[in-house]
Parts: sequence; C-alpha cells; structure tokens
Amino acid sequence: MKICVITCYKQPDYVRAKTLRAALGQIKGAEVAVVKNDTTGIMRYAQVMLRLLKARVRQKPDMYVLTFRGYEVLLPVRLLTAGKPLVYDEFINPIEWLAYEHKKISPKSPLTWLLRTFYRTLLKSVNLILTDTASHADLSAGLMKLDRGKFCVVPVGTDEATFEVAEPEYAEGDEFTVLYYGNMLPLHGLNYVIEAAVKLNHDPVKFILIGGNAKVAHDVAFAVGNGANIEYHAWVEFERLPLLMRSADLCLAGPFGGTFQSEYVITGKAYQYMALGRPMMIGENKESGTFRNKLEALIVPQADTDAIVEAVRWSMRNRNRLYAMGKKAQALYEREFSTNVLSARLEEGLRGAGLLELSASAERK
Repeated sequence: MKICVITCYKQPDYVRAKTLRAALGQIKGAEVAVVKNDTTGIMRYAQVMLRLLKARVRQKPDMYVLTFRGYEVLLPVRLLTAGKPLVYDEFINPIEWLAYEHKKISPKSPLTWLLRTFYRTLLKSVNLILTDTASHADLSAGLMKLDRGKFCVVPVGTDEATFEVAEPEYAEGDEFTVLYYGNMLPLHGLNYVIEAAVKLNHDPVKFILIGGNAKVAHDVAFAVGNGANIEYHAWVEFERLPLLMRSADLCLAGPFGGTFQSEYVITGKAYQYMALGRPMMIGENKESGTFRNKLEALIVPQADTDAIVEAVRWSMRNRNRLYAMGKKAQALYEREFSTNVLSARLEEGLRGAGLLELSASAERK
C-alpha cells in the first residue's frame, strides 16, 4: 500500500507532519512517500503541486494524506488526487480561526457563510478528517454540520528522535528556573506569564522565555525594568530545546490565553515535555481532564496571572515532588501519545473509514 503524504507549509517538517509521517510508516504494509516543499516563500505552492503531479504519475499512490496547513491547498490537491482516497489533517479549522479566534470576520456575516459553505464542500469531498483532540473534532463537526464519524482523533505527539523518551533527569542548580517557549499566539497567553514574572520579582526564580517578535522583546524589557528576572532569547536552535527543558525545574505548556481556540488544545510543547519526563504547568480547558492536577501536571485556570504565580511558588516549595510529576507525565505519554499509539489510532481510523481495505483491493487489481 503506497501512501503519499503531502505538506505545503513554511515549516515543511513541522512536528505535526513529522509525527503523521512516522505513524503512517509504522502501519503494516504501508510504504510512505513524502511530497513537501523546499522553498518557504510563495513558490512553495507551485512546487508542491508539481511534485504531487509527478508522484501521482510515477509512484501511483493508493492513498493521499494532506497535512497542516492543508486548507490552503485543499482544492488543488483534491483535484490532483481525484479518484483516490484523500485523508485531510485539519488541525486548525480556518473558519474557527478567522471568525472565532482572531475575529477577523463576523461569524454572522455573508462572507463567513460563503467561506463556510465552500470549505464544507471541500470537507465533504475527502474520505477522512484528522484532528488533534476530541473537543476539536466535536467543534469542527458542529461548525461545519458534518457527521462526527468522519473525524478521527490523532493527537499531535512529538518527534521522538529529538525529544527522546528516556529516564527523566533531575534539574540541578540553586536558582529555580521556569521555561517557556513558542510562537506566542494569543491562545498561549504569554502576557500572563510575563505578568507573573513581575509579581515574582522578590522570589528566587528565573524565567527563561524563547520565541516571539519585537513586541515580545519590548514587553520582556519592560517587565525586566519592573524587577522581573527574565532571560530572553528571540530564537534558539530546535536541537537545543531538549537540553534547555531538561535543565529547567518547571516547564510551561499552557495554553494560558483564555481565547476561543485555547479551550480545545493540548499544546505541542506539552507532548515534548511529557516525552522527556519534565514537570509542567498547563491551562485548564476541555482537554485538561487528561491530566491529574499535581500528579501529571500543574493545572491552572486560563487568563489568570495569580494562578500562575501560586503554581510557581507551590513548585518551589515542593521541588522534591517535581521529578515524580515528570515521571508520571512520561508514563502518560507512553500510554496515550507515543508514535506507536498514534500509529494504532491512525490505522484504526483508516480501517473504520474503509481506506485500508480499499487500498488493498486496488493493489490486488
């Protein structure tokens, strides 16, 4: 069975794409071919379409999987893969993103109705829709008025070659360190983290923040001017992240933003922390019930600076309990979110949609 995995994104090896490729590759009898862009500019769209056309003609895949940010190219991909099964990894519903999360258009506007109708038509043309959480699947199915059975939940997981699942380590050092990294979208709630660092200016704690833009740098500088102990890096090499995570006493996963989208996610960094066995803090939402407070993670209300402050102080007072918390989080990762588990979930979803049987029939012919 030949499966062609298509990625057209400014980060063609984004963790979601890498984990799906790895999970598909573990399905018995699967032969995975990857079509992705090399250039990150606007020419990536033409590049991927040409490579997809070439793959269809030369490799003759039995099935196609379109990864994030697939909604940008879903129409041409569906046309180029016509007659073959197409699995679409939605990951983010663009109507949700535009109208509800970022409020760029009104949910009740004619433009929203038009975009929703167009996108729904595209979704009806694919064979299976992947989402990262059950609450996201529920949301998208309701928003697009589609059968929930068309959705398959495959959590994000992580790149286990980089974030190796090994015996957790104790963080060492006299100073208590709190690590936060990411692209600083509103759902992540970086402003609450920075405010917490200011309120903790008399406590022996250092925040290490990584990522963001000029505004983030300005906000950090302002906080430092008000006494916050923050070490800021606009960027570090991806390969350095595991070392930084292992050396931190507490890792912040979020989301903390209290936005619409923040109710439906487990952040990608949370899976990385779990794989490494790092103690972490997450924001309470529809998915946080996966964790037990102060056992697999510290769970705090979103959009609540004081809750972050108290959780950090609790961690400082109970530093000896953090290793066990990380160990339990790692065990949860191995049970629910490892690549092996994701592969089994994906295979079950494909079989439920009749796609593996369909591909096997095509091979026999």
